Amino acid sequence: MKAGLSTFDISGRAMAAQLVRMNAIASNLANAGTISATEQGAYRALKPVFSARFDGAAATVDVARMAR
Repeated sequence: MKAGLSTFDISGRAMAAQLVRMNAIASNLANAGTISATEQGAYRALKPVFSARFDGAAATVDVARMAR
């Protein structure tokens, strides 16, 4: 049986979640000036949605989805 998550496991998962957030921000900034002929074709900002997960020993963060 696993004794739980180490400090490095927890911080690694937090850094991975932060990377998803920064990539979404970079994508939003890169596409902010995109022009479209229709409203449906217009770029919509990405918003990462995170969820907390408890695996019995520690709570961690997962990316639930990328919302627009």
